[in-house]
Amino acid sequence: MFAAIGFALAIAWALAGMVLARSPDRTTAALMTLGALTGAVALTAARVGTQQHPARVLATLVAPLVIAISFHFLLALPDGRPGGPTARIVIGLGYASAAGTGSAWPWPASRCRSWPAR
Repeated sequence: MFAAIGFALAIAWALAGMVLARSPDRTTAALMTLGALTGAVALTAARVGTQQHPARVLATLVAPLVIAISFHFLLALPDGRPGGPTARIVIGLGYASAAGTGSAWPWPASRCRSWPAR
């Protein structure tokens, strides 16, 4: 059920990107469409991949990127452009945080010595 909600949100995000692409000011359309595509890739990879499958690693890497794109979109309101240098720095830190989180997370438990054995 939760996967269906996620896919419904990705579809809604894609539809919003299509509406924005038809508007006179297309500033946020690319960001909205990139967010929808990234969300769909993350959800599909998580659904397809099993524990040891490469698609599961892809889902783990891409999922924090969806959060960073949402964060970027919120900080770039109302016109899709960051307000100033501070907003750009915060957005960059959001993307760096997403990259760090995604790259640190996908290690299987068998490779981590401090991970409790099951």
